[in-house]
Amino acid sequence: MIGGKSVLALIPARGGSKGIPHKNIVSLGGKPLLAHSIDAVANHPLIDRVVVSTDDLGLRETVGRFSRSWMETSWSEERIVNRLLNFYGEVL
Repeated sequence: MIGGKSVLALIPARGGSKGIPHKNIVSLGGKPLLAHSIDAVANHPLIDRVVVSTDDLGLRETVGRFSRSWMETSWSEERIVNRLLNFYGEVL
């Protein structure tokens, strides 16, 4: 929370990768790479809620083990942010 306002963090997690196939679910230190991002953001003292957005339905299971909030979408980040603002309300 910052200045009495809740802080929502958005983690975009694309399914495709040209360099390392399925890199978001590759294990690093015993857990998927994406889980490290989720944990880092979720454990930040100023973050109140974490939403992971993905265009890959296969990532849903991974995200579900580490975060309660996710969106399936192939939308641009701008469209995702607009949808979150409509759902969660005004940020500023």
